[in-house]
Parts: sequence; structure tokens; C-alpha cells
Amino acid sequence: MRTRLALSALIALLLLPLLLLLRTEPADAGDASKRPFEIYGERRALYPKPREEAVEETPVAIPEAPPPIEWTPAPREVTPPGTVFLEERETVVGLDRERALELILESGKVSIWSETPEHTVEVDDLYMMVTEVTNEQYAEFVRATEEKPPDHWGKTAIDRAQNAFHQEQQDEREWAILAGETPPERTLFEPDVWWALNWEVHDWVLPQDSERLPVTFVSRTQAEAYAAWAGLRLPTEQEYQRAARRGTRDLYPWGTEWIADRTRTVGFLRGAVPVASEPSGATDEWVFDLAGNVCEWTASSFIPFEGYRPDRIEILESGRARHIDLLCNFDPNVGVVVGGSFLNDAIGHRATTRSPVPRFRVSDAIGFRCVASTVTGLDALKRAWSTDVARSVRKDLDLDFDRIVAVDRWAARETPNAPRGYAVISGYDVLGFAPAVNLGPRSANVVLGLLHATLEGLDPPLPAGTYVLEWRPSDDRVHFRDGKGISICSRPCEPPREDVSPASITFTRAEDRDVARLDLPLRDGWTELRFALELAYEPGALDGNWRR
Repeated sequence: MRTRLALSALIALLLLPLLLLLRTEPADAGDASKRPFEIYGERRALYPKPREEAVEETPVAIPEAPPPIEWTPAPREVTPPGTVFLEERETVVGLDRERALELILESGKVSIWSETPEHTVEVDDLYMMVTEVTNEQYAEFVRATEEKPPDHWGKTAIDRAQNAFHQEQQDEREWAILAGETPPERTLFEPDVWWALNWEVHDWVLPQDSERLPVTFVSRTQAEAYAAWAGLRLPTEQEYQRAARRGTRDLYPWGTEWIADRTRTVGFLRGAVPVASEPSGATDEWVFDLAGNVCEWTASSFIPFEGYRPDRIEILESGRARHIDLLCNFDPNVGVVVGGSFLNDAIGHRATTRSPVPRFRVSDAIGFRCVASTVTGLDALKRAWSTDVARSVRKDLDLDFDRIVAVDRWAARETPNAPRGYAVISGYDVLGFAPAVNLGPRSANVVLGLLHATLEGLDPPLPAGTYVLEWRPSDDRVHFRDGKGISICSRPCEPPREDVSPASITFTRAEDRDVARLDLPLRDGWTELRFALELAYEPGALDGNWRR
């Protein structure tokens, strides 16, 4: 009996796990502890099976790349900041010989003969600054380019250096005397030379209350540098006389007669005054200070007008005859300043006055104003051609500046209580192309023309600058050569195609770049061609109000 009971207990113990497993209930989907077990991972441990729930999927909106945006440049009629439009006009330039002779006898200034003969020229439309360039306008250029400031802007540093120079000289002399030696000779301190050598490591500041004074102590080279940076240029003598004489034979911007209180003249020995201080001296086109205050640099050289001839006259003085040679010492390396200054009398303020001044000369009585052509980008492209491209490259390439295609833009700000039309330019950008006169045979490398851009390129990676474009049929690539003729980079392109559609520059915006598409004008004999080129820039680089 005991043996039977022991056997039954042993069987029950063996069957107990199986009975427990058979009595397990189905898992409840709402209780993680009752879910069926599954084996996960390498450890083969028992974990609850993750609950699987039906989830309503919401479609994710994938942002699309913005479509190309085209924007239209500003119309050509947009005026460069701080300028006024002067319409094309037939202009009387210079003096007739009779009038010049009268003025010579009146003043004793034989140099007036350089203004002969009177002649007429056609002056194209242009924009002219309403005032001379002021200190605050020029300071924007100095800050942006780190060019040399005028000497008197560094007066504090110069005075400090001069005092130290004199003290050092005095110390050397005293030590020589104590040593029983001959003291060294005194030498002069030259402020302009010291400033030219040391301005880069010293601070400068505009003299107090001088923001609206015309900038002075600026050479013609410095004036040209400012003009180029500002997207402008210096006027010619003819353009100055167009503005001052307004299509008449008047000698002054207001008429034929001298009126002293309409300008800053020789009686004011304290120097120049803020621009437009005498608004009654402005022209009817609102150009100020064309006579007086300070003289103004021009782009012209001191050469004779066509038809000039020397002469000799005889005059009687106290019953005796005296001869005067009407002969001028012309020099093409010397510049011309116009307009007269606070150092000149009425004779010097005439619109026809030509004063020869070496281009490197600086003075407190010489400033400048700028003009701009109405053809977009023309001034910038011509200057780039003459200054950025080597003569060896220019002699083999002839450009057609009548068929350029370009866009440009200015950054500027207005200032309170400013003269009418006055503005301070703070930057200028241009993208332009001047085509070659003729392509020549297409079996060889073809020079297309000149590209000039002030923007840093992204693709191709071109620094801002001037490039000669050359298309090579052998590899269907356009090569970008610098001003010395060295290839910088190249990119694939399609060959020039016959097309009479207008040349243009259009902007589009992609997701990660701005793109300028240039449809460039070319000519092969009598056939009109177009050449397409795309230049990529950093996003936002092409923003702004561009002029066509």
C-alpha cells in the first residue's frame, strides 16, 4: 500500500508542470503581463512581445525646392546716388580769340590763350554729382578699401610724430655738445612724406564739423580710384562745360556777369565752405558749386584744342611798343582742373578756365566731383579694360563697347539736412560683358570678349575681377583668362549659335545658389550670334535693385 502511494505521488509531481501549462489562459491584449512570450536577442531571454496597434499614418510634407525666381532689374532711368541727369546737348567749349585777347589784356594772364579756339561739341547724356565729393563721401571709400586718407585727417598722429622728431633732434644735438662734438645739422620734418609712409599703422579721423566740406588734398589718381569704387568716373572738360554753360556761351553757371556772393571766391581766405552753401550759384539743373569753393579735377590732359595756334601781339605802353607771345606750354602728362577756388578771382571762376596741374599734386584748394555714363556698366568696363588687362593682351583684342551687356547696382544712404539730390555711396557692384569686334575663324581658339564682375563667383570659383573669355572648339569649353592672359579655370559650354534675340542678363534663384544667366552678343562677320553662360553665386548675392 505504501509503495502504491509513493508511486502515485511521484507521478503527480512529474505531471504538475504539464497541468499548469495546459491551464494558462490566452493573453489579454490590454495587459502586457499576460502577452505571449517571445525570444528576443542573443541572450534568448523572455520579454513581453511589443504591443502592435493600428496607427493612422499622416503623410509627411516634403518641402520642395523653391522654384526659380526671376526678377527684373531696375530701369535704365534709375539715377546713380547723389547725381542728377544732364540731357545730351550741343556745347560751346572754350573762347573765341577776340574775347580771349580782351581777357588777357585785362588780367595779364597769357594762359587764357589755352582756351582758344571756341568750338562746339556734342556732349552725350550723363549723370553728374550735384556737389563736389565731400569728406563723408570719401570716408566711405577709405573705410571700404583701406586707401590712404588725406593728410589732414591724420593731423593728430602727424603732430605727435613731428613733436617726437624735433625732440629727438634736440636730444642728439645736446648729447653731441656735451661730448664735445659738432652737433648734427637740423633736418626738416615733412608731414606729407611721413603720413604716406606711416598712415597704415595710425588712426585717422575727420576734422570736426568737416563732413560736408569738399574733400581736398587728393591727387587725380586718388580721385580716379574713388570714382571707380563708386561706379562713376571723372568728367572731361567738355562735360564740365556742358554742365556749367548749359548750352549757352555764358562764362558762369548763373549767367554772363560775375556775381561775387554766389560763390566762394578770393575774398574768403579761410578756405572752403560746406558744399551747396551758396544755392543761388547752382545751375537751373541743380548742380552746385561749379564755380568757386574748390577747383575740380577732370579726366582731361592739358593739350591744345583742335585749331589752336600760337600768336604774338603788340601793345603800346607809355608810348613804347611791347610784344606779348601768346604761347602755352602744353603737356599731355599734366591734368586739367576747372571751376576756380577760394584762392581765385572772377577770371579764375569762368567756365572756360583750364588750369594745368601735375596729376600727383595735392592742395587744400583742389577737390573733384564725378559723373557717370547713362549706358549701364560702360564706365566700369572701359576702366577694367584699360587698367586690368595688360597691353600685350589688348593689342591682340579689339572690343565693341557699343554692344556691351551689363547690370549694376549701388548701395547708398541719405543724410539729414543734405543738399538737394545729395547721397553717400557705400558700395557698387557690376556684372558686364564687352564682346570682341569679330570672332574670326572658329577652327582655332576664339576670344569672345571681356567679362568684368565685382562679385565673388561660386561656380566657376572666380574671384571678383576682369577676365578675357576664350572658347575652345577642341573641347567645347570656355576658358577664363586673367588680365595677363593666364587661364584661371574653364567650364563646359555650348558653342555660339546664330540668334538675333536681344542680349540679356537674367537672375534666378535655386535652392543653394543665385544664378546669373548671360546671353552674350557676338558677331561673326555680318552674322549675329549669342553665347550663353551661367555664373553661380552665394545665396542672396544677387539681391538688390540692379539697373539694366
